[in-house]
Amino acid sequence: MLSPEGSAEVGKWRTSRVPYLRAIMDAFSHPEVERVSVQKPSQIGYTEALNNVVGFVIDQDPGPILMVQPTVEMGKDWSKRRLANMLRDTPCLQDKVKDPRSRDSGNTITDKQFPGGQIAVVGSNSAAGLAARPIRWLLFDEVDRFEASAGSEGDPIGIAEKRTVTFHNRKIALGSSPNLKGSSRIEKSFSESVRHYYLVPCPKCGELQRLIWKNAAGEYCLVLGRNERTGRVEWAKYQCQCCSVLIDESEKYRMAAEGEWWHETPEGDLKPGVQWARHVGFRVDIFYSPWKEWAVIGQEFIEAKESPELLHSFFNGTIGDSWEETLERLDPDSLKGRRETFVAEVPAGVAILTAGVDVQQDRLELEIDGWGKGQECWKTHYRIYGDPLGDEVWERLNAYLTRPYQHELGPTVRIRACAVDTNYLSTEVYKFCRGKLRQGVIPMRGLSQRGRPLIGKPPKKPNRHGVKLVPLGTDTAKDVLFARLRVKEPGPGYIHFASPTDTGGDDEYFAQFAAEVVVWRREQGRRVRKYLQRRPRNEAIDLGVLNLAALYWLGANVYDRLDKWLDKLKAEAAEQVDQKPPQKSVRQPKRRKNWVTDW
Repeated sequence: MLSPEGSAEVGKWRTSRVPYLRAIMDAFSHPEVERVSVQKPSQIGYTEALNNVVGFVIDQDPGPILMVQPTVEMGKDWSKRRLANMLRDTPCLQDKVKDPRSRDSGNTITDKQFPGGQIAVVGSNSAAGLAARPIRWLLFDEVDRFEASAGSEGDPIGIAEKRTVTFHNRKIALGSSPNLKGSSRIEKSFSESVRHYYLVPCPKCGELQRLIWKNAAGEYCLVLGRNERTGRVEWAKYQCQCCSVLIDESEKYRMAAEGEWWHETPEGDLKPGVQWARHVGFRVDIFYSPWKEWAVIGQEFIEAKESPELLHSFFNGTIGDSWEETLERLDPDSLKGRRETFVAEVPAGVAILTAGVDVQQDRLELEIDGWGKGQECWKTHYRIYGDPLGDEVWERLNAYLTRPYQHELGPTVRIRACAVDTNYLSTEVYKFCRGKLRQGVIPMRGLSQRGRPLIGKPPKKPNRHGVKLVPLGTDTAKDVLFARLRVKEPGPGYIHFASPTDTGGDDEYFAQFAAEVVVWRREQGRRVRKYLQRRPRNEAIDLGVLNLAALYWLGANVYDRLDKWLDKLKAEAAEQVDQKPPQKSVRQPKRRKNWVTDW
């Protein structure tokens, strides 16, 4: 039963609504199958299919279950919002798991007992949870978001799989949207399986085909109809790869119902039917989803083209394809060619200012970034020479951070957030940052592990120096920075540089952008992507990363917020132009009192 708290379609589960999931769920009860790999986009119903598997085990084929989510927090959320509601609302499961309110019930958020088995919920970052007990049913969700290592124990998937060796009838499921090509766990697992693809018939010619994003010629299969005035997608149709007819979305449900799984032979040909094997894989495409309209997919693509990281997210989450990055080294000369003269301290397109501070032996490197719509960026660079062990250089930095800056539109604006690197001369940095977090001065602690969020939550308690160090996912931030440095036309994501006469960077500053390159290394049995520093100085990269962190510190949905802030700034500038200068009031002389006026 689908619960109102977790589903838009409340009531009894209907596999006919998502016919492509039938074979995936059948694989868990097929005696020949041990491992199931599902490469998928979001919103195709995979998590609900896993819920059905859990319900099947509890009711029909009991055994110990381990559900592994990317983090412990996500595991608890799944247990509370999905699992608990299903157990509550599904009649055949209601009496299987005891009431969590009863004493010694064996029913907690992360551990639930039922006759013949139990279900444990853990995160990929918990080595103890992964290796705690023997497991027959091992379910991995969103494996491409897993930590590279569970603490110091190694690959979380490998740790958990060792728990299944005592069961001859074990079942292991891996499902996820892919991430980066070459390091995607689900893409690798799917490639090692007997691969299956869901084919549907064209309503016009009847030819079976996959509904895919691009055809063999590299052309988009989705044809979009856009509003001439707003540019928004109003309708979308799929172009048949055989007869070229435009298929209306109303045909999607009948096509999906008449579709069938085909398997890929070792020679690369597709043959009809499911070929059951020890390891079966399924690739599900977004165009079959009953919850994702084709026009919405088209609109998401139009918006994602504005930014490399949005396009990355679109192909991973919406299309279900891995993202292949351009890994060539940046050319400093091409970046120097972007230098321009800013009319004012703050150019007209800027909505807010952020700052990044990198501490060096004889100076502070300061970069002030102006951010506009689509996170278009204008950079100015300063060097504040002085001994960081003394107070004078920090006082000069404080003057930069607190003074107003003249905007080209007329008003003055101030720096909203400043990220300071704490890796060098940490004690002096702590001294400067102490007590200023609410003012937007953020002491940052860089963490280079892959998959970390660009900026994390600060700890609840300060360290012994009285500051709360905010975690910064440096590799994630560098991915964003380098993608934007490759944007070649002004607009969303583009980076402008001030000319040297306008406190812009010198030749050394631009050479630093080529200081790091992406390399692939094998660590703990996995191929991982890392940044390798090729020259001693790389402050320009660090400053770009710190400014991104400062921007994201200001809150979620920064794209929308920048649009609103810039519109507000323009409105304030227009009001200043329209206002007449205030007239000085003429002071009347004080009337003297006398016997006539003072009655």
